[in-house]
Amino acid sequence: MPNYQIAVHRSDGSVETITALLVDRAQLRLQMAGFAGQLLKEEAASIWQAGTWRVQARDEGGEFLYEISVAIDRGETLSE
Repeated sequence: MPNYQIAVHRSDGSVETITALLVDRAQLRLQMAGFAGQLLKEEAASIWQAGTWRVQARDEGGEFLYEISVAIDRGETLSE
């Protein structure tokens, strides 16, 4: 089974990376979607200040495979 690197790139420049040993790329896509959903749930209170963040996947050789991007746009007329 191949190793994949799943990395969260936050708007503050920090990067958190995990290694996932998965059967195939279909399983990788499911893992990424679940991971992104988990981040949204766990960081619901702070996500609105986070700006843009990305969940990226690369293969064992470092080749880019997929990305899930989340961009927060609060709009200029939105009152706090």
